[in-house]
Amino acid sequence: MIRQVGHFLFAPGVMALTALPYCLFEENNATFTAFAATAAICLTVAALLQLIPARKNQKTYTAMATVALVWLLMGVVCGLPLYLTAQLSPAGSEAARTYGTFINAFFEGMSGVTSCGLTLSARPDLLPSAIQWWRSLCEWVGGVGVVVLMLLLIEPAEHNYTFYRAEARQWRLKQTSLRHTAGRIWTIFAGLTVLSVIALHSTGAPWWEAVNHGMTAIATGGFTIRADSFQQVEAAVRFCAMLFMVLGVVSFRSYSRLLYDRVPPWRHATQIRWLAALLLAGGAAVVAVTRIEPHEVPIERALFQWVSALGTCGFSAVDLSGWGPAALVLLMLGMIVGGASGSTTGGIKIARVVWLCKNSVKHLQNRMRDSDTLESYRFNGQSVSSQEAIKRIRYAALLAGLWVVALTTGWLVMLLALPRATPVHLLFECASALGSVGLSTGITEAQMPAAAKLCLTMLMWLGRLEIISAVMLLTLPITALRRAKRP
Repeated sequence: MIRQVGHFLFAPGVMALTALPYCLFEENNATFTAFAATAAICLTVAALLQLIPARKNQKTYTAMATVALVWLLMGVVCGLPLYLTAQLSPAGSEAARTYGTFINAFFEGMSGVTSCGLTLSARPDLLPSAIQWWRSLCEWVGGVGVVVLMLLLIEPAEHNYTFYRAEARQWRLKQTSLRHTAGRIWTIFAGLTVLSVIALHSTGAPWWEAVNHGMTAIATGGFTIRADSFQQVEAAVRFCAMLFMVLGVVSFRSYSRLLYDRVPPWRHATQIRWLAALLLAGGAAVVAVTRIEPHEVPIERALFQWVSALGTCGFSAVDLSGWGPAALVLLMLGMIVGGASGSTTGGIKIARVVWLCKNSVKHLQNRMRDSDTLESYRFNGQSVSSQEAIKRIRYAALLAGLWVVALTTGWLVMLLALPRATPVHLLFECASALGSVGLSTGITEAQMPAAAKLCLTMLMWLGRLEIISAVMLLTLPITALRRAKRP
C-alpha cells in the first residue's frame, strides 16, 4: 500500500515543476522556493517509497483504501506550496492573508485536487501568477483523476484496474489495455481543454484568463482568477463558459464513441437524454423562481447558475447570498444529481439517478407480477439481466443513502460551528462541497472557524471518492485486526 502511494506522489512533484517558470515573473522568490521545495519533497519521497517490495496481488478493499489515502495526501501536498508561499510572503499580501495557516492551505489544496472550487481567497486576482496556475492545474488534473494519470504514465499493469475503479471510474475500452483507456481519456480531455481556451479567448477573455478558466471549466472545477468569478465578464464569455461546462458533463465514453467509433452520442445514450431533460427542465424552473423572488435575476445569468450547479463546475454569474431558499434548493438538487458517469463531474451521477428513478420502479413492478409477464431492464438501448439490474439498483441506493448521511452529518457540524448562519445557506455549502461543485453563498471564507473548514474539506474528499473508498480507508484498521485474529 505504501509503495503504491509513492507512485502517485510523482504527480504533484512534476506538477510543481511546471509552476516554476511562472515564479520568474514574481517580485520576490517566495513562490519559487515554495514550489521547488514541494517538487523536491514529493519526488524524493516517491523515489524512496519505490524501494519497498511490490505485491503482485492487490485486494479490492486495499486498493480502494490506497486511493482514498492518496487523495487525502494529495490535498495536503497541493496545499503545501500555498502554505510555504504564505510564510515567505509579506504579511499584507493576499497569499499570506489566505494561506497563513496550514488548515487554510489544506482546504484550498483539497478543493483544487477534488475539482470542487470552493475557495478561501476573497481576491484570487491578487494572488501570484504561479499560485493562480497551480490552483487551475490542480483542478485540471483532479478533474480526470490522479489514478488515470498514473495508469497512463507509470502503472500500466492490468491488475491496477482495482485502483481505476476505486477512483469512481468503471468505463474502459473492450479488448484493450487499461493504459489505452487512460490514454484515450487524456487525449479527449486535452483536446477539449485546448478548444475551451481558444474559444474563451476568441469571445473576449484575455489569454491568461482564457487559459485558467478553460482548464477549470472543462474540468468542472470552478476556480477563477477573478474576484467576482463570471459576474463582470462579457455575455459572450459567459455563454462560451456555459457551453464548455456542458461539454465537461458528458462522459468520456460518449466522446470516444463519437470520435473513434463514429457513433452519435445521443444514440442509445440514456445519460445524454436525461442530461438534456435536466438542463431544460431545471433551467426553466430556476428562471421561473428567480423571476418571482425579490431579487430578479436576468434569464441568462439564472441559466448560467443552473448549468454551473448541475455540471458541478462552480462558476458564478451572480451573488448567491441574495437568492431565496427556493432557488437555492433547486441548485442543491442539481449539485446532488451531478453530471454523467465517467465524466469530470461530481454528485451522485445521472446514471445512478436513472437506475433509482426508472429501473427501481420497474423492479417493484416485476416483484408483483408472474414470471411470464416480467418486463426487461434496459439502459443505453440494451437489455440488462435481472441480476445485474438489481445489483446496480442496490449500489445506487447505497450511494444515495451514504450521501444523505454525509450531507446531514456535515450540515450538523456546520450548524454547531457557525450557529449564526442561515441553515439553508449552510446546507447549500455542504452540498456544494460534497458534490465537488464550488458554489457558495458567501459563507466559505478564510475567517471561518477551523471546525467548519475541516468539515467542508472532508466533504470534498468524500464526494470526490463517492464515499465508498473513503469508508474502506476508515475501516481498514478494523479489517486488519479481524484478519489478524483469524487462525
